[in-house]
Amino acid sequence: MYRTLLRGPWSRREFIRPIRPVTSVSRPLLSVPAVSKLNGRTFTSGSILQSEPPSQPAGGDEPPDASSHVPWYLQEEAPVPESSQMASRDQIPDLPEDPPAILPAFLEYVFKDLGLDDLKLIDLRGLETPPALGANVIMLIGTARSVKHLNVSADRLCRWLRSTYKLSPYADGLLGRNELKIKLRRKARRARLASRSGTMFDDKDDGITTGWICVNAGVVEEAPVLEEQEKSFEGFGQISAGTRIVAQMFTEEKRAEVDLESLWQGTLDRAERAKKKYAEVSSDAPPKEVRDPIPRKLPPSDCKFGPVPQSTINFDRTRNGGFGAVPKRNMSSAALAYETRADTSIDSLLQHLEDVSSENARRELGTGPEDRSSTLFLQNYYDHLSEMSPEDQAVAQIKLLCVAISLQHPAYSKQSLWAAFMNCNALGYVVSDDLGFQVVSALLSKRLAADHLSDSDKELALQVLEHLSARGTNVLTMKVFNMLFKASQVSPREDSQNGSSARRVSRMLSTLNLPFDPEHARHLMVTLFENKDYDGFWKLWRKFPLNASPRTVADYEMLFRLHVQLGNERRARDCLSTWVPMMNREETPIPLQGDILQLIMQCLVVAEPAIEQKVEEGSNSNLARIWNECQRNL
Repeated sequence: MYRTLLRGPWSRREFIRPIRPVTSVSRPLLSVPAVSKLNGRTFTSGSILQSEPPSQPAGGDEPPDASSHVPWYLQEEAPVPESSQMASRDQIPDLPEDPPAILPAFLEYVFKDLGLDDLKLIDLRGLETPPALGANVIMLIGTARSVKHLNVSADRLCRWLRSTYKLSPYADGLLGRNELKIKLRRKARRARLASRSGTMFDDKDDGITTGWICVNAGVVEEAPVLEEQEKSFEGFGQISAGTRIVAQMFTEEKRAEVDLESLWQGTLDRAERAKKKYAEVSSDAPPKEVRDPIPRKLPPSDCKFGPVPQSTINFDRTRNGGFGAVPKRNMSSAALAYETRADTSIDSLLQHLEDVSSENARRELGTGPEDRSSTLFLQNYYDHLSEMSPEDQAVAQIKLLCVAISLQHPAYSKQSLWAAFMNCNALGYVVSDDLGFQVVSALLSKRLAADHLSDSDKELALQVLEHLSARGTNVLTMKVFNMLFKASQVSPREDSQNGSSARRVSRMLSTLNLPFDPEHARHLMVTLFENKDYDGFWKLWRKFPLNASPRTVADYEMLFRLHVQLGNERRARDCLSTWVPMMNREETPIPLQGDILQLIMQCLVVAEPAIEQKVEEGSNSNLARIWNECQRNL
C-alpha cells in the first residue's frame, strides 16, 4: 500500500513534506459578536459560513458590567392599574340601596366560587313581580361556561344556601348530579343506535340543554317591622313580607336569546318615569276634591266616620296598596274611641256569661235568638248592638251564638251559627282566625239532650275548617287537634262500631309535624291523657324543654293531679319515681311545697296504699324516701 502511494503523483517533492499536526494549522476564524440579552437587534437569515467577518460598529460598545445586569426572574414588573386588571364583565356588581345582610356574601360566592361571568344585579323590590318569584325580589343574572357548569353551579349554590344560611332554595330547571349523567348517557346511546340504523338523530329538545336555571333562595331577610293589618279585604292567603333573592343562570347563547336584562330594565325605566311624573303632579299643586253639588246619602256603615268625598286624587295608592286594595277608612278619634268602647262592652257582656254557672247563663240568654228584652243581659246586649256598624253587628252575633251553643242552650241551633258565619264571609266582613276556631269548637260541642255528636255537626265543623284553610289559615295546629280529640270523646257510638276515632286522630298527630305552641300543647296533653293516649301525652311532655319552654309548677301540678284522678297504681309509681327527682333539675327548680306537695302525697297513696305503714316499719324503698321528704317539707 505504501509503495502504491509513492509510485503515484504523491511522490512529488511538494507533496512529500513534513506533516504538521492539525491543531497547528492556521485558519482564518470568523469573529462572532457576543450575544447579550440586552441586545435589541433581531436575528437575520444570513449564512453562518461567511467569508468576511461582520463589520464592527464605529463606536465599539463595551459589554455591560456584570454587576449592573439583573436577570429576568429578578426584575420587578410595573404595577398594573386595578381598573385594567379585570374586564367590566368580570366584576362583582354594586350593592343596591338598603341591601339584605346575605347579599354581599351571596355575590362573592357566585362570582369567586361558582365562577359565573357577566353578573348583573337588578333591584325589583319596587315592582310587581310574577307570583312564581314572589314579592320584594332582588334578581342576579349570570352566565355559565357550559351546560355542565350551569348545572354544577346551581347545585352548589342550593347546597351552600341550605348549609350556611338554613334556607330552602328551589332550583327550577336543575338536573341532579346523577340525573344529568344518566340523561347524557342515554342521549349518547340513542345517537349510536341512530347512526347504526342510518336515521337522523334529532336532539333539539332533549330536556338537558335548556341553558337556563332559576334558583329562588326564598325570603332571606324578614321585614323589620310588621305593619298593622288594615281591616279591609286584601285577597286570599297571608301576606309574606321580607326580601327574596333570585339567581337567573344562563349559558351564553340562551342569555342572548332570552335577553332578560332588557325586559326588566324596560320595566324599571317605565316605573321610574311614572314615579317622576306623579312626583311632578303632586308637587305642582295639591289635589282638588271633585264633589257633586248635591250631597249623597251615606249608608249607615259610613255615618260614624264623617263625610266621605266621592272621588279624591291619590297617586300613592297605586304604589303602596297595589291592585285590589281597599283604602283605609278615615276615622276620627272620637268615633274610634266610641267603637272601641262598644266592642269592649259587648265582650264584657259575653265574658259575664262564661263566668256565671251554666244554668244561670242559659237563663240570661232568654228563649232564643228572637228574644231581645226578656233579661237584663239581652237588653244591654242589643242596646250596644244597635249602635254598631253592620259588620260589627254580624261579628257580634256570631260570638253570641258561639257562647250560647257552647253553654248547650237548646234554642240556639248550630245551623243558625253556620248560616251566620257563611253570611258574614259572603258579605266580605272580616272574621278573625280566633273567631273561626271558636265557631268550630261550638259546632263540635255536645248537645244538651244528646249523648253523642251527630254527623251533621261534624260536617258543619269540617266545612268551616275547609273555609279557613282556603283563605290561608293554618288549620293543622295543636288547637284544632285538641278540639278533634274532645269531639272524639263524645262519639262513643261510632267508636264501638268503626273503631276508636281518638286513635285515628292520635295517629295523625304523631305523623304530622305540628308547630309547637306551649299553651295549646298543655290543653292537648290533658285531652290526650283523659283519652287514654298516654304515649302521646309523654311525647308532648318531653317536647317542652326541647322547644325552649321550661316546665313550670303548674305543669307538675297538672301531671300529678292527672295520675291521682286516673288511680292506676303502676302509672302513679312510675311517674313518682321518674319526675319527682327531675323537679330539682329543671331550668327553674320546682320547690316541694304548697299544692304540689299535697298532690305528690296523694299520688303516693295511689301508688302504694299502705305507704304510711311501710314508712313506720322502716322501709327504704324509693316511694318511702319521697314520703319522708314530703313529711319534712310539711
